[in-house]
Amino acid sequence: MRGSLSVLGLIALLGFFAGLCAVFALIITAGEAWWWVRVESWPDLPATIEKCSIDLKYYNGPDDDDPTWLLECQIRFGAGTNQIMTAIYSGIPRRQAQGYPGSMDQWANDHPSGSTIVVRYDPTNPKTAIPACDYMPNGGPRIRANLVLLLIFSAASVSLLTIVMLFRRRITDR
Repeated sequence: MRGSLSVLGLIALLGFFAGLCAVFALIITAGEAWWWVRVESWPDLPATIEKCSIDLKYYNGPDDDDPTWLLECQIRFGAGTNQIMTAIYSGIPRRQAQGYPGSMDQWANDHPSGSTIVVRYDPTNPKTAIPACDYMPNGGPRIRANLVLLLIFSAASVSLLTIVMLFRRRITDR
């Protein structure tokens, strides 16, 4: 009986950990959803692509053994009477397999210098701009993926804690 209590304790611990992960996923999802709702209110306007480049970024210094490919495009657009020059970026690949390539090359080839893209810009800080719909590789909302994680962690937590409750009742009824 003592062994089954420690196994139940481990399962309960895993259930609580999954619950904490679900809470964390909920906070991240809510924050990102709020950000995207705010971005939806930013004005849309056409921007001219000046140039795009795909470069390796070493976020952990020159000894970084896992550099990341990043697509950066310099854009120009008119906001009121001002001409704004800024940059838009691809998202950072979540896995090395999403790194260089093909998708960044394809996006850059589809959007050569001089082409136009619709962007949204923050009226309080016009240098902050994002593509309005033609998201760059690994960019755009991640809310759907976050919700999947939230559901997985929630289901795992509920399942594990339910198992603990059922087996604890069975042990105490003996």
